[in-house]
Amino acid sequence: MTLSEKIALLKPVVHPGFTKVLLTETASGWCCAMANGMHGIGSADHVAMTAEAMRKPFLRVVLNATKGAESFQFCHTDFAGTTKAERVVYVHNEGGWRFFEHGTPLAFEKPEASRAKRKRDRLTVDMIGDYCLALGIDLRAEGFFDGACAIVDHPPMPQTRPVRA
Repeated sequence: MTLSEKIALLKPVVHPGFTKVLLTETASGWCCAMANGMHGIGSADHVAMTAEAMRKPFLRVVLNATKGAESFQFCHTDFAGTTKAERVVYVHNEGGWRFFEHGTPLAFEKPEASRAKRKRDRLTVDMIGDYCLALGIDLRAEGFFDGACAIVDHPPMPQTRPVRA
């Protein structure tokens, strides 16, 4: 099943929150989770808790290029060691660009980017692709998201409604 076919299983897109989660194998050793919420899974706490319980690394990537609400995030937490190692970098456009970073930069990061004059240039789609590649996740590879998948229903919030196209 192609990625497009898998994403179609998530319809309809809803807001606020989400009602379905897609779990899919990838061509790497990582599993990918996506949701049908207008803003994805959100904080993904339940996915992170699963990674913590399994003592595995957890990566949250957001690539939202919706004009006026852009959000690009790279959040890596490694639960495999004796202590949790966390690195978070993001830029958001919420009526103005905001930049945030927390934790020690990872060896493959481009630290000079965090000093770029324009905040929106401090973390880009290409940089996130490169960072993922350094972790063995080639988001750009043909067939990367091929493999088995499952849809998990998620109880919606009372106010959750389908988004009109």
